[in-house]
Amino acid sequence: MRMSLYGTPPEMPPPPPDQGPAGRAPAPSTCTACGAESLEAGFIEDSGEGSPGFARWIPGALERGMFGGARRMGRQRFEVVAMACQRCRHVDLYVGNPT
Repeated sequence: MRMSLYGTPPEMPPPPPDQGPAGRAPAPSTCTACGAESLEAGFIEDSGEGSPGFARWIPGALERGMFGGARRMGRQRFEVVAMACQRCRHVDLYVGNPT
């Protein structure tokens, strides 16, 4: 079976309860830039026409359609979790739950 760089393939069983979504570890609790432990979870807004209001991450390379837009049909989507440091305002993005 071929493993994906982006987590557990769909044909594998779900992860044990102590792991994050799709086998990913939970987002860290310390800032990757300054080491502070004061992180706030949030999300990246997508306010484009027809948007659900939040950004999503799609595994794999970008494929463009006939008119230049991203080809997304049939591809799994995941929420994007943003963690903002309250001390230095650095933001890290993490792949969250499937949408």
